[in-house]
Amino acid sequence: MEQVKDYYKKFVTEGYDENGILNKFEIHCPENYNFGYDIIDKFGELDPDRPALLHVSLDEKVTRFSYRQL
Repeated sequence: MEQVKDYYKKFVTEGYDENGILNKFEIHCPENYNFGYDIIDKFGELDPDRPALLHVSLDEKVTRFSYRQL
């Protein structure tokens, strides 16, 4: 099963040197890329209870939203 932590690899190419240091990072966004659909909806499908958004109001009330809620 596809995992949230590796999903970004669908949109990037990475390269590492002999010490494991990132030395190449290229972003590949398809012409029809849509953050809401390609990321938010997919994360909701893969891990719906994962924290997605934290809102803190001016009176410091904290509201947490999961990907399922979004």
